[in-house]
Amino acid sequence: MRTLSATALAPDEGVGPSTASPPAVGQVAATSMSSIPTFTGYDRQVYAIESRRAGRINAASVSDEEIEALLRERQRLLDKKFDETLSRRESNRLEYVRWSLARVEDARTGEALDALENFAEQYKQFHDDVVALADQITQQSPASRR
Repeated sequence: MRTLSATALAPDEGVGPSTASPPAVGQVAATSMSSIPTFTGYDRQVYAIESRRAGRINAASVSDEEIEALLRERQRLLDKKFDETLSRRESNRLEYVRWSLARVEDARTGEALDALENFAEQYKQFHDDVVALADQITQQSPASRR
């Protein structure tokens, strides 16, 4: 089947007899958008983490030669920028090259940085808990009751 729109399917030409008639204008076909999974039962944070992981896997597949080519192109475009001869198109390309290099760097170091960030958040939470406990102890001590 080939897709005519998001809601209607049509059989490929020459593939078996067609018994289904196309939906009338404004009518929703049997295959509606409600049959597409929405992932509403999944935690958004887990979805974001897995999306980031998938992006890192994709970016990690870039070869060293491709990275070197991106670095050379970035340097060439930066030289033009500092010479003030960079066109609008080249400026857009420079932003894309920078973005691509950042994705590769994130693929290589992102997992370790995420773990470090997680540890820092845990230590901050531990600090907050200790401060709250100290405040509670201070409020409950006999000296503060007088």
